[in-house]
Amino acid sequence: MATAAFSALVHQSPTAQVRAHFGIKQWELASFLNISRTLLGMVELNKRELPTRALLRLLPLAQHLPATAAAGSPAEPPPAPGSGVPGERLEDPALRQRLAACQYEAERLRRELVASKMRYEAAARFVAVVPTLLAAAPLPPELTTPAAEARARQWIEDQCQESERVLHTYHPTTRSVREVRLLALEWEAAEIQRRLPPVA
Repeated sequence: MATAAFSALVHQSPTAQVRAHFGIKQWELASFLNISRTLLGMVELNKRELPTRALLRLLPLAQHLPATAAAGSPAEPPPAPGSGVPGERLEDPALRQRLAACQYEAERLRRELVASKMRYEAAARFVAVVPTLLAAAPLPPELTTPAAEARARQWIEDQCQESERVLHTYHPTTRSVREVRLLALEWEAAEIQRRLPPVA
């Protein structure tokens, strides 16, 4: 079911399919997706792509499309002029370009996900140790000064605030949004590769 939904979101005018299936006006769907009606119109003309947040909001609706609609396009589309045998793989520079864009963005997201996970885990470790740092006895007077102690405590508080910001920014829920986007890109790249002839 999820694969069909992703197909609906990658192929022709999925928002129009959703609107037709659920009887939703264009401005109403735009409001639900938190995008402008102009942007939605461009998406339905295949001139723009949905932002990730709108894609995620649309997914539950797309998952309830009938199988024929969720497929996005007929199982055996009519051949393009001069294509010869139906289903024949044809070289298409635009598809090659889109494939490269999907692969580039997917690789960027993979690296971002690895880095964000590392930052999240490091921040969580720091926050866990903050009570111990704050409870630690100050250094003996001969080894420090009140000003130095104040600076140390301020540093702990600043680091704690920064760690909490990182925990909020890279929360697993936020990472899940990126993971869904990565899955969509990988699926689209695989579908494009299936339609292109193998590289010699």
